[in-house]
Amino acid sequence: MLSSARIITLSTLVIVASTPTNASQTASAPEPSVVSAKFDMEGLSQFLVPVRVNDVSFWCSLDSGGSWVLSIDRVKALNAGLRPNRTGSSAGVGTEVVRDDRVDGVTVALGSVILHDRTIVLRPFPAITPDMDCVMGLALLQDYVVEFDYLGARLRIFDAKSFRPSSKAAPVRFNIDRFRNPYLETRLSLGKADEIRANLMLDTGASYYSAVLMHSFIAGNNILNRLGRVVQEVSHTPNLALAATRLARMAVGPFEVAEPVSALIQTPSVGIIHDGLVGAGFFRRFTATFDYTRQQLWLESNGRLAERQQFDASGVEFRHAENDAFAVLAIAPDSPGAMAGLEAGDVLLEIDGRSATGMALAEIKARLSRPGTTCVLRINRKGAMRTATLQLKDRL
Repeated sequence: MLSSARIITLSTLVIVASTPTNASQTASAPEPSVVSAKFDMEGLSQFLVPVRVNDVSFWCSLDSGGSWVLSIDRVKALNAGLRPNRTGSSAGVGTEVVRDDRVDGVTVALGSVILHDRTIVLRPFPAITPDMDCVMGLALLQDYVVEFDYLGARLRIFDAKSFRPSSKAAPVRFNIDRFRNPYLETRLSLGKADEIRANLMLDTGASYYSAVLMHSFIAGNNILNRLGRVVQEVSHTPNLALAATRLARMAVGPFEVAEPVSALIQTPSVGIIHDGLVGAGFFRRFTATFDYTRQQLWLESNGRLAERQQFDASGVEFRHAENDAFAVLAIAPDSPGAMAGLEAGDVLLEIDGRSATGMALAEIKARLSRPGTTCVLRINRKGAMRTATLQLKDRL
């Protein structure tokens, strides 16, 4: 059975039978390169930055769990004139290892940083993130210090030798795995007196969730029987089943987050070698700075540390439909959406008296994530106009 809540979009990508290149790059100036960023319109907390590939600009998720790989949506890459000249294999969250196309000898620019003679992976991207054109692994910038400003939506790239952290930032030591991805030991509280330690990869590309726990870790530690409420999630990754829960707490270095929403991966994943991931739901509370040369993460709270993470209160999952509309994809049993009589395929016309035309999915999700309030939807069901009144309630 499906219940809605949030959609997981994990841009983590591990490349099989591939190695990083020692390509040349321009030296950074003493002053940092500042790049204006944005967040994806679907509300999944993807931190997107403009990346130029052979002088064509793409919006990329800058992914600390993306190894040294730059992957671009296949259709958008071909439309931009990028032509593959060899093939490879990719794996990530999920059970599949897939063949992909690659383009060698590409020049990549992010701000004033230029990377020469790079390899680009072409693969299809999920429709749930239409404004995300590509994923850029943060290890491509491993010779720099990279700061994610989640409140100001800015990226700063520093010369590693001259970098000095903010006096307000706390240092957190991390390790680097064989794919050049950072990971560390975290403390997860499953209940009031039930704490477990987990090696989690630091993954800015893991959308929405504060933590993502992998199938082998869940099964090996009997996690499901140690948790409170768990709800099934909709996955847009083929052959990937997942659920969501609220942990009591999670701690990374000196910082502790109460009641973080966490994903539970219910199928094996061939491309993830850790117990799970620290995701964007955690990072959005900070200015987070990655220093690969010193294996150091610097965290400075941006005022969101004490915020309770929102979770869907409707039980309704929407998908993109024709003519920029949204249609109901799934409804959780016994949820506010089910009690209001919604059905799969219903097309959303209005939400709380506002036309849904031109709205981002993030806005719709925000309105459906207010437990204790009433939300009125106007829908089209096979040509008939209907009104559905949802009494939103806390589902996690």
